[in-house]
Amino acid sequence: MSTLADFYDPNTMPHELHRAHAEPDPLMSEREVALYLKVSVRTIVNWKQRGIIPYFKIGRTVRYSREQIDRALMDRHQCNAGALSS
Repeated sequence: MSTLADFYDPNTMPHELHRAHAEPDPLMSEREVALYLKVSVRTIVNWKQRGIIPYFKIGRTVRYSREQIDRALMDRHQCNAGALSS
């Protein structure tokens, strides 16, 4: 009978990190982004129009990359935090 210790190697990355590098970043709809960020869909549309978050157009469909949204919001947060400390 195998135990978890038989399969665990502390020198390897956790499963989530393996998956994050192996799978492409899934694209999300405006509704999915709103749920992810816990804001309204109207806020997502507003941020898209103001250039706060990046998006893709595939035909008439708008999609968002979770990785690019996280990066854009983190960059914006760092800029705002720098302005406060000056």
